[in-house]
Amino acid sequence: MTGQMMAVYLVILKSIVLHYLVGDIDPFAVHYRRESIDKGPTIVENPAGIARRLKKLLAQLKDESVLKHTAEQNFLSRIANYFAELNYLHPFREGNGRATTRVCSSALSCK
Repeated sequence: MTGQMMAVYLVILKSIVLHYLVGDIDPFAVHYRRESIDKGPTIVENPAGIARRLKKLLAQLKDESVLKHTAEQNFLSRIANYFAELNYLHPFREGNGRATTRVCSSALSCK
């Protein structure tokens, strides 16, 4: 199940980047990142570790029942945690933070 969740998450994130953020400006932006990069003082996951870390993160999210039963006072801190972790992965060359913001905003609007 985690492999399926990982594939679905990457498809959703890639679609957001491609169709809503930078795909029309820079189609190369949605190619999976194969090089190490930094965003100013922020270091992001090495490309070789993205799949392993995403799999672990999605397994954790599954263990938390996709936050369905998380108490409201804990929900924001859990979303913030997932936002930070997903943004750290940075699987694409461009649009990762903006796409992750949209995914987390959607989760917030559902709560």
